[in-house]
Amino acid sequence: MMKHRLNTSRVTLKLGAISVALVSTVVGCNVFTNQEKPKESNIFQFSDSGIRKISPDLYVAFPKGGSETPQRVPSIDQDTLLAGGYSLNELLEAGQNQFNVPFDPANGHGEGAKGPRSKQRYIWNNRGGTDKDPAAWPFLRVNGLDSQSCFECHNTIGQYTPNGAKTIAQVRKPAAQGGSAAVASNAFINDQFPEELYQLLGTDPKNKAVMTKFVRNPPHVFGSGYTQRLATEMTTELQAQVEATKMVALLYRNNTQSIQLTSKGIKFGRYSVTCAKGGIDNCDENTLEVVGVQKDFVVRPFQWGGISSTVRHFARDALDFHFSVQAVEKVGNKDCDLDGLINEITVGNVTALTAYVSMFRPPIQLANNDKGAQKLPGKALFEQVGCINCHTSTLTMDNPTLTIMTPPDVPDDKACPPEVAQLINPADQLSGAAKEAKLQVKHAFQNQSVLALTRSNELITPEKLYQTALPHLHTTNVKHLAEGNYQIDLNLTGYAHNQVPDYVWPRLISKNGATTSVPLYSDLKLHFMGKKLSDNYPQPTDTDGYAAQPGVYVTRPLWGVGDTAPYMHDGRARTLLEAIQLHGAEGSEAKKEFINFNNLSANEQQELIEFLESLRLPIQDGVSEIQYVNK
Repeated sequence: MMKHRLNTSRVTLKLGAISVALVSTVVGCNVFTNQEKPKESNIFQFSDSGIRKISPDLYVAFPKGGSETPQRVPSIDQDTLLAGGYSLNELLEAGQNQFNVPFDPANGHGEGAKGPRSKQRYIWNNRGGTDKDPAAWPFLRVNGLDSQSCFECHNTIGQYTPNGAKTIAQVRKPAAQGGSAAVASNAFINDQFPEELYQLLGTDPKNKAVMTKFVRNPPHVFGSGYTQRLATEMTTELQAQVEATKMVALLYRNNTQSIQLTSKGIKFGRYSVTCAKGGIDNCDENTLEVVGVQKDFVVRPFQWGGISSTVRHFARDALDFHFSVQAVEKVGNKDCDLDGLINEITVGNVTALTAYVSMFRPPIQLANNDKGAQKLPGKALFEQVGCINCHTSTLTMDNPTLTIMTPPDVPDDKACPPEVAQLINPADQLSGAAKEAKLQVKHAFQNQSVLALTRSNELITPEKLYQTALPHLHTTNVKHLAEGNYQIDLNLTGYAHNQVPDYVWPRLISKNGATTSVPLYSDLKLHFMGKKLSDNYPQPTDTDGYAAQPGVYVTRPLWGVGDTAPYMHDGRARTLLEAIQLHGAEGSEAKKEFINFNNLSANEQQELIEFLESLRLPIQDGVSEIQYVNK
């Protein structure tokens, strides 16, 4: 066991999160070769939460054997990284290689002929020349195994008119890695593929199957580090408020205590708890009035349904789902995809990929001809209509330090995870953000000022106790996270341009070396967007027991939206106007804003859209002079 993992594997979260029913990963793959016979009825089995139970077809619990996978160069060793053995530039360049260069079989791409998705490939590739051989065509497409590099799905940052062009004709912007993608790059997620035809056409939910469960359009990853840091600070504040309320409830037994959950000006409803006399855990929590966040109080800003709290989680699991490049931190030292290789990508190289994605330059707001960006009339209309209610223009980041948490070891006796699009950490069931928040809350509430208040004769309220701890959440205690983890100053204060790759510039600037205004245009809350935009199934998050419900999505940050068509979770909206109109679906929380927009004149609607189009993805420094022409 490597030294850098000893402490983190023991971290657990005890911040008053309520118990919920275990949510199983969705699977129902009824695939049989000519020699196999079904052992049971084709009626699907469901968990209590309504999710189809896992089929053993999609994983091999304890595979044997496997050779060590040669790591791609440059390769990062996690222990050396934590000891200061690499510069930030070296780390980011290694991550750049992992993101952009296609994986091949020598470094772990693809499954073996009898891998977890081989039966799906057997059916999908039943065509001339393959002889129904899963190894003949190593891809699948309908349930991952659909690409060889991250760039294939994050490959456009819009179009522009180059400087010196003779007309206003446009071309694609250069250096487009990290951008979004067209519908051709959509991810199709269906761990139930394939099903019998009568199941596809049926109406009985116990038998009905689907060709596609989830369709997801790849979002851009610009400014991801800022987004993660904001969400982690919000998680920390929400969990600190819950902890403060529980502590006061323990001081005043049989007296219900409650607090308005608020972080960075965003309200998440009310949390209440009553602790009866007796044991320390004899408390009854009430989360019925909590809104916009899962009941574990973790703000998850990534993936459309708000299912991932950190860049590392979605990067690690994307490697497996899309490429079958299996990270050591996910499967351990096992050949779970039966391709003859183990340790296909190391902890250090996932850290490098995470750092690279996290440090993409943030989107910007460009001027429109002679109008200043902040003076565009559409901005006032954006606020007037009420878009600002969810697409909050700016959130304040208290500390620019991004912590990339080191994952715990996967025990040797831990079975392989099923080959489905899931984000569960197999070792400790906690997301990196939850661990980070726990450590920060723990240190903040051990501060002398907090302890003095709890020992005083003053009447203590949850809000008063929280406000006493708040100054210590994001400042002095961030240093406690450095041990065993890797940290980056997102603003790169003190760095010269030539000390890091060009793709990271420009950065945001801290005010007085402290807080940073992040023009995210999102409240990072979960909202129900109506039946028309609903999937048919819950989607598990990065923490076991919590799932994104159908029709619920995290508010999509609008920074960069002008360069990221198509829109919505599955790319169904081809224009910003179509995207706005989809906000009016039945039951949508944005119905009022939808009505307000449609009450604008055609000219005003266009002005609002022009404001949105001013939120752009910048071309990498040193690649080309930026000149946008709007005539």
